[in-house]
Amino acid sequence: MKVEKIVKIVLLIGIFVLIILIINSVSKPIKFEKEKNKRYAAIISQLKLIRTAELAFYDKYGYYTANFDSLINFIKTDSLVVIKSIGFVPDTLTEEQALKMKLIIRDTIKVAVKDTLFPKNFVPDSLKYVPYSGGLIFNLKAGEITTQSKVKVKVFEASDPKPFDPTFQLKVGSMEEPTTAGNWE
Repeated sequence: MKVEKIVKIVLLIGIFVLIILIINSVSKPIKFEKEKNKRYAAIISQLKLIRTAELAFYDKYGYYTANFDSLINFIKTDSLVVIKSIGFVPDTLTEEQALKMKLIIRDTIKVAVKDTLFPKNFVPDSLKYVPYSGGLIFNLKAGEITTQSKVKVKVFEASDPKPFDPTFQLKVGSMEEPTTAGNWE
């Protein structure tokens, strides 16, 4: 009788351990996917900010930069020229016609890059860091490629150097084709 009780207890413990192992094997991929989605959302947000900075840099200087220090300094200290139309354009006229008739005037103003293109609480120095990585820095490349139609195009690419999911590396831009899109779009 004692042996039967011991066997029953051992079997119950074995069943309990198997139940825990099954629950863990099901919940592990779910937890991984949840963590991946959280991290990738933050990384995508950061890559969009890098793209915004690179596009503004390109508009001002005519090329993309592969240097985060230059990009961050541009955000902190540089400005963009904005042409503003003041006045009223009737539906029957184009803006150019209204300008000739002096119904509107154009004013050129400079606005700070940081205040214009980025959120209010944005810290430019954080631009280069991959979220949830402990200080890892995005890979940033810039250059020029020649398309199939023999047109030279300036390009850039920013990518996560150590993706959470090794099967999918997030990046924006491309060094092989003329695009500024992210590979998640």
